[in-house]
Amino acid sequence: MFQKKILLCHLLLLMACSGCGAKEVEAENPFKIDTSDYKLLRQSTEDYNSIEVYQLDGEIVVNARSEAAFFDGAQFTATTENELSADNVEITWTTIGGGTEKTEHNARIIAEIIIQEDETVILDEKVNFMKKGFDAVGDAMKNSMK
Repeated sequence: MFQKKILLCHLLLLMACSGCGAKEVEAENPFKIDTSDYKLLRQSTEDYNSIEVYQLDGEIVVNARSEAAFFDGAQFTATTENELSADNVEITWTTIGGGTEKTEHNARIIAEIIIQEDETVILDEKVNFMKKGFDAVGDAMKNSMK
Protein backbone atom coordinates (compact mmCIF):
# COMPACT_ATOMS: atom_id res chain seq x y z
CA MET A 1 0.00 0.00 0.00
CA PHE A 2 2.80 2.42 0.92
CA GLN A 3 4.58 1.70 -2.38
CA LYS A 4 1.41 2.59 -4.32
CA LYS A 5 1.26 5.93 -2.53
CA ILE A 6 4.89 6.66 -3.31
CA LEU A 7 4.37 5.66 -6.95
CA LEU A 8 1.32 7.94 -7.18
CA CYS A 9 3.27 10.87 -5.76
CA HIS A 10 6.19 10.31 -8.14
CA LEU A 11 3.84 10.05 -11.11
CA LEU A 12 2.01 13.25 -10.21
CA LEU A 13 5.27 15.10 -9.59
CA LEU A 14 6.73 13.88 -12.88
CA MET A 15 3.64 15.04 -14.76
CA ALA A 16 3.77 18.41 -13.04
CA CYS A 17 7.44 19.01 -13.76
CA SER A 18 7.46 17.76 -17.32
CA GLY A 19 4.42 19.66 -18.51
CA CYS A 20 2.75 16.41 -19.62
CA GLY A 21 -0.60 17.86 -18.74
CA ALA A 22 -0.68 20.39 -21.56
CA LYS A 23 -3.99 22.18 -21.86
CA GLU A 24 -6.31 20.72 -24.45
CA VAL A 25 -9.17 23.17 -24.02
CA GLU A 26 -8.54 26.87 -23.83
CA ALA A 27 -9.87 28.31 -20.61
CA GLU A 28 -11.43 31.72 -20.23
CA ASN A 29 -8.93 34.54 -20.80
CA PRO A 30 -7.31 35.10 -17.37
CA PHE A 31 -6.10 38.60 -18.28
CA LYS A 32 -8.38 41.50 -17.38
CA ILE A 33 -6.31 44.04 -19.32
CA ASP A 34 -6.16 43.58 -23.09
CA THR A 35 -2.60 44.34 -24.19
CA SER A 36 -3.18 44.26 -27.95
CA ASP A 37 -2.49 48.02 -28.23
CA TYR A 38 0.46 47.97 -25.83
CA LYS A 39 4.14 48.01 -26.76
CA LEU A 40 5.93 44.74 -25.95
CA LEU A 41 9.01 45.63 -23.89
CA ARG A 42 10.33 42.16 -23.18
CA GLN A 43 9.30 38.54 -23.57
CA SER A 44 10.94 35.46 -22.10
CA THR A 45 9.98 31.83 -22.59
CA GLU A 46 11.10 28.74 -20.71
CA ASP A 47 9.65 25.47 -22.03
CA TYR A 48 5.85 25.77 -21.73
CA ASN A 49 5.93 29.02 -19.74
CA SER A 50 6.30 32.63 -20.81
CA ILE A 51 6.42 36.15 -19.41
CA GLU A 52 5.45 39.17 -21.49
CA VAL A 53 5.98 42.76 -20.33
CA TYR A 54 4.00 45.53 -22.04
CA GLN A 55 3.71 49.31 -21.70
CA LEU A 56 1.10 51.82 -22.80
CA ASP A 57 1.43 55.40 -21.62
CA GLY A 58 2.01 55.18 -17.85
CA GLU A 59 0.88 51.60 -17.38
CA ILE A 60 3.04 48.47 -17.29
CA VAL A 61 1.31 45.11 -17.68
CA VAL A 62 2.99 41.75 -17.10
CA ASN A 63 1.31 38.61 -18.41
CA ALA A 64 2.42 35.18 -17.22
CA ARG A 65 1.07 32.33 -19.32
CA SER A 66 1.65 28.62 -19.70
CA GLU A 67 0.60 25.72 -21.86
CA ALA A 68 0.78 23.43 -18.82
CA ALA A 69 -2.49 22.33 -17.24
CA PHE A 70 -1.38 23.43 -13.76
CA PHE A 71 -1.24 27.17 -14.47
CA ASP A 72 -4.19 29.41 -15.25
CA GLY A 73 -2.31 32.61 -16.03
CA ALA A 74 -1.46 35.70 -13.99
CA GLN A 75 -1.35 39.42 -14.69
CA PHE A 76 0.45 42.18 -12.76
CA THR A 77 0.46 45.94 -13.27
CA ALA A 78 2.59 48.90 -12.28
CA THR A 79 2.59 52.59 -13.12
CA THR A 80 5.45 54.58 -14.55
CA GLU A 81 6.09 58.20 -15.40
CA ASN A 82 8.46 57.56 -18.32
CA GLU A 83 8.74 55.37 -21.38
CA LEU A 84 10.68 52.27 -20.42
CA SER A 85 12.78 49.95 -22.56
CA ALA A 86 13.79 46.31 -22.38
CA ASP A 87 16.80 47.44 -20.32
CA ASN A 88 14.42 48.36 -17.48
CA VAL A 89 13.04 44.81 -17.31
CA GLU A 90 14.85 41.84 -15.80
CA ILE A 91 13.37 38.33 -15.99
CA THR A 92 15.21 35.59 -14.13
CA TRP A 93 14.17 31.93 -14.35
CA THR A 94 15.01 29.56 -11.50
CA THR A 95 14.35 26.00 -10.43
CA ILE A 96 12.22 25.16 -7.41
CA GLY A 97 15.47 25.01 -5.40
CA GLY A 98 16.51 28.48 -6.54
CA GLY A 99 19.20 27.48 -9.04
CA THR A 100 19.40 29.04 -12.47
CA GLU A 101 20.78 25.96 -14.23
CA LYS A 102 18.21 23.79 -15.97
CA THR A 103 18.84 20.06 -15.75
CA GLU A 104 17.02 16.99 -17.02
CA HIS A 105 15.19 16.53 -13.72
CA ASN A 106 15.07 20.13 -12.50
CA ALA A 107 13.27 22.56 -14.80
CA ARG A 108 13.30 26.32 -14.38
CA ILE A 109 9.67 26.91 -13.39
CA ILE A 110 9.84 30.14 -11.37
CA ALA A 111 10.16 33.53 -13.04
CA GLU A 112 11.10 36.67 -11.16
CA ILE A 113 10.20 39.88 -12.93
CA ILE A 114 11.90 43.06 -11.77
CA ILE A 115 11.08 46.39 -13.44
CA GLN A 116 13.00 49.53 -12.57
CA GLU A 117 12.47 53.17 -13.39
CA ASP A 118 15.27 55.59 -12.58
CA GLU A 119 16.95 52.89 -10.45
CA THR A 120 13.77 52.48 -8.37
CA VAL A 121 12.05 49.10 -8.41
CA ILE A 122 8.44 49.63 -9.47
CA LEU A 123 7.54 45.93 -9.75
CA ASP A 124 9.09 42.79 -8.26
CA GLU A 125 6.97 39.64 -8.70
CA LYS A 126 7.74 35.94 -8.63
CA VAL A 127 5.60 33.50 -10.60
CA ASN A 128 5.71 29.80 -9.70
CA PHE A 129 4.25 28.09 -12.75
CA MET A 130 3.93 24.74 -10.95
CA LYS A 131 2.50 25.82 -7.58
CA LYS A 132 -0.93 24.47 -8.46
CA GLY A 133 0.66 21.17 -9.55
CA PHE A 134 2.64 20.86 -6.33
CA ASP A 135 -0.51 21.64 -4.35
CA ALA A 136 -2.30 18.82 -6.23
CA VAL A 137 0.51 16.40 -5.39
CA GLY A 138 0.37 17.45 -1.73
CA ASP A 139 -3.40 16.97 -1.64
CA ALA A 140 -3.07 13.53 -3.27
CA MET A 141 -0.46 12.54 -0.68
CA LYS A 142 -2.68 13.70 2.19
CA ASN A 143 -5.70 11.84 0.80
CA SER A 144 -3.70 8.65 0.22
CA MET A 145 -2.42 8.68 3.81
CA LYS A 146 -5.97 8.51 5.17
